[in-house]
Amino acid sequence: MSSNTADRVHALIRAVPPGPVSSRNRALLVLVAAGGLRLEEAQRLRVEDVCPASGDVTVRDRHGRPRGTATLDPLATAVVDVWLHERAALDIDRDAPLLCTLAGGRVSDAYVRKLLATLAERAGVSPFTTRTLRFTLVDMDGLQPAGEG
Repeated sequence: MSSNTADRVHALIRAVPPGPVSSRNRALLVLVAAGGLRLEEAQRLRVEDVCPASGDVTVRDRHGRPRGTATLDPLATAVVDVWLHERAALDIDRDAPLLCTLAGGRVSDAYVRKLLATLAERAGVSPFTTRTLRFTLVDMDGLQPAGEG
């Protein structure tokens, strides 16, 4: 992956505006870009599928059965862990998908497509689809936490 691609992904993640779902949106982007998950796989994740200590993410098939594991680097794991803590503080039902709406519902494909287009425009980078973002497998090492740099 070129450094230009990594820079574009980092710019996209930094472009997530502050708000009640910003950490969820960053976690979604990281799971797809750094974990290589398909959007459907990210949408199926459960809270227990993520291990913040190891960075391991259990990937499930469409029937909900574990089919493999993705491992996130430490910074990507930290981004997802922030959402886990905020999600718990919001008292979202534990049975709701990991990447859920504030009401505990599924984040739709249409929402994610619009999010990617909006963030790309805001960041001034060429847009990604979830498929192209997935194939970046970007290392989050160069990403600065929000509000820094």
